[in-house]
Amino acid sequence: YPTSLPFYNLTDMLAERRYSFNVVTSPVRQTITRGYSIYRTITLYSTVAPRPLVLTKQIDCKFPCFKTYKPQYPKDIITSYSGFGSWLARFWFLIEMIALGLFIWKLIKSRSDIALQSAFLVCILFNFILHLTYGDDPMLYSPDWTYAVIFFVAFSFKSFADKKWFQATGLAFLALVMFNNWTFLRSMFQIVSPYIK
Repeated sequence: YPTSLPFYNLTDMLAERRYSFNVVTSPVRQTITRGYSIYRTITLYSTVAPRPLVLTKQIDCKFPCFKTYKPQYPKDIITSYSGFGSWLARFWFLIEMIALGLFIWKLIKSRSDIALQSAFLVCILFNFILHLTYGDDPMLYSPDWTYAVIFFVAFSFKSFADKKWFQATGLAFLALVMFNNWTFLRSMFQIVSPYIK
């Protein structure tokens, strides 16, 4: 944009303070709710799309604002799943828990071939801590960790990769996720379409 100021002007970066969250001075309930929202975004929303929160008058938007978490209006609002998406999210969470169990088993048993997986886990943990103190909607920052979650799960199931049943199950799950995520995008397009001329 022609009116944008140079990115290297450090005083302009102070405007980012409005997106910060102080875990030390904030109420415990609010910190827990924020942590829960980020945890859900990392483990679920980034892969299996939820129902979006469509906010307009609540946050003074003339154009619909899509969020997965809105703090303090009038209470914290966190998006959720319904129907098919709910079952798919539960199945994905089960896959993640099995992947974590396989990683822990590999860590205890041999400790070999876990360096890359450990790096993905550290990346996920780093992003959880970072976004606990920064950002107003975790879904906005999901590219920071989604690849790490997917690769962590993929490396956990590496020993099953040549099995036909595993390939078929993975392909079916991928197709279901694509369908679910398309319904998420389609609902967003339907909401936005009256505003586009």
